[in-house]
Amino acid sequence: MEGSWVWKIPVDDRLHAFREAWMLLSNDLW
Repeated sequence: MEGSWVWKIPVDDRLHAFREAWMLLSNDLW
């Protein structure tokens, strides 16, 4: 199943990656 590899990544790493992507999105939007 696609995306199942995401759960193998530590929670902290996933949250950090999400924050990084959110910051990039925010910069593009604003």
